[in-house]
Amino acid sequence: ACDQIRYISGLPGQQEPGVVLELGNELYLGRQGLPRFPSGESYAEQMVEVVACARKHMPKAMIAAVGAPGHWNQGLRKNAHLFDAISWHAYEPSGSQVNPGGDNNFTNLADRVSFIAGYGRAVSQQAAAQVKADVGVAKPLVHSEFGYGLDHPGQCVLDELLNGALHGAFHVSRIIEAI
Repeated sequence: ACDQIRYISGLPGQQEPGVVLELGNELYLGRQGLPRFPSGESYAEQMVEVVACARKHMPKAMIAAVGAPGHWNQGLRKNAHLFDAISWHAYEPSGSQVNPGGDNNFTNLADRVSFIAGYGRAVSQQAAAQVKADVGVAKPLVHSEFGYGLDHPGQCVLDELLNGALHGAFHVSRIIEAI
């Protein structure tokens, strides 16, 4: 892992402020984390040396732990001080909640944009509160995977540009909430 971090640190832009180094991806899923990372606690303990290496080679980077609400994040608690942030993957709202004729039966764009912006703000607040409860300390969330607005070609219910606009509204609401 340290050799990989050393390599990454030499790539263009990696020594700039604002770089985020997420130490893994979805390791809380058995097919990705087992047998090496059976729990958040095991993962955090194994990241001690990796974080030290990252701090040495990428001193301006924000170091993010792999996060997942509940039991996994609770396992990070003992070593939460190692990390600057916790990663967060959010794949909601679903298209069926937003699209015309869907669960909420929105008939105009203004209603859809308002729903998505409010949803993004509300879910960000909930996620931040959940991380604080699980980890025992407030940590910024690194939103490293998302799904809304990224329907596969041919599966879009909305016009491509409208889908992108709604997706943008969703993430702008999260940025505003963070500020």
